[in-house]
Amino acid sequence: SGRNVVRDRVSRMVMPLLFFVCIMYVCMLTGMNAIAGEKERGTFAAILMTPISRMTIVLGNYIGVLLHALIPCAVLLVPTIFLSKWYGLPGLLLLILSLAAFMAAITILISCLNQSISSAQTTFLPIFLIVLVACVTCMQSTTPNPVNNYIPIYGHFYGIGDCMMGTARVLPVIVTSMVTILLAGVCILVSRRLLETEAFSPPK
Repeated sequence: SGRNVVRDRVSRMVMPLLFFVCIMYVCMLTGMNAIAGEKERGTFAAILMTPISRMTIVLGNYIGVLLHALIPCAVLLVPTIFLSKWYGLPGLLLLILSLAAFMAAITILISCLNQSISSAQTTFLPIFLIVLVACVTCMQSTTPNPVNNYIPIYGHFYGIGDCMMGTARVLPVIVTSMVTILLAGVCILVSRRLLETEAFSPPK
């Protein structure tokens, strides 16, 4: 029926895109302001001179960005729950959490690489656009390649729609989420390494 077609379109196209845009936008706003913002304001050198470990600095900023990214997700989940099949909700939550974890880790890594907020945002912009292009590709694909369900970003887009419709398979959701969380962990370790080699001059 027409109602089912509309629900299918909203579940498979509109809601996944909204989750992606919200997560990436919030991560960009908060993540770039985290470490790159401290460098720009000249306060980061003082932080590095404290006895706090580099990993603690990275994780502290990372958790802050992740929590900020999950706030709009929580708002979006309200209409999503009414549209979704109840048995697809655990998979949906896992996909959203892993996507937010990955995007937050990327923004922290970029923030570590750059010396100012504007340069960090400029670095992140191509990633933002590439992910949006991938989302549009998913929306236009009527018969997606089954392999794409296991690949981060593609797997998230298709998986969110499938979970909402109650047609998701357990294995692709778990594989996509675990691979994405693993990549987030790699980004965090690289960020810590960057801070360990961070050169700074004492404020004049």
